[in-house]
Amino acid sequence: MEQAIEISAGGNIYEKIRDGMLTFDDISAVVGPAVGPRWFLAAGFDMALMRADVLGKKYPVTLAGASAGALRFAAWAQPEPEHAYRRLVDSYSGLSFTRRDTPATIQQALADVIDEYIEDDAVPFALANRKYRLAFTVARARHLLRFDTGLFQLPALVATGLCNIFSPRALSLFFQWVVFYSGYQPPAFCRRPEFRGLTIPLDQANFK
Repeated sequence: MEQAIEISAGGNIYEKIRDGMLTFDDISAVVGPAVGPRWFLAAGFDMALMRADVLGKKYPVTLAGASAGALRFAAWAQPEPEHAYRRLVDSYSGLSFTRRDTPATIQQALADVIDEYIEDDAVPFALANRKYRLAFTVARARHLLRFDTGLFQLPALVATGLCNIFSPRALSLFFQWVVFYSGYQPPAFCRRPEFRGLTIPLDQANFK
């Protein structure tokens, strides 16, 4: 029978998982990638963790997300996380776009989703959450990618794709990684020497 969950881990931690010694207190971070609507596949997993309330009991857990991952984790940090998460699922699943939509209308639609499940007076609670530290990553376009016209964007996107195939580190030529974080200092991965992005504290103004 095919396994339902595939576990990938380094040697030491894999042995700990295999021997049944891993506890929820060993988890220091959860990562939510930018996967578009496929994040619905993780909704049941997210709800189970929120309902069980098992993370962040001993030490705060970093919730590191980008795009859809950031939307998910913003709900985790709300005063009523399960309720906020259900509202996110409902509003996001109602999104529909056509060829007539523009970047502006798409951005507004996503802003409406955020307003639907995150209330303004809940933001201070999320920022001060004792169980979770938020880390939301965005990519800031550089050079030719900053232009709206396809004449400039197309060759830059082709070059970006080639760089991603041969040397993902070269993506820093086209994008600057910006991490918005909660807590008293940037997350651990931003304090590593190889991190070349920008860190900005989350606040009431930039959370939404």
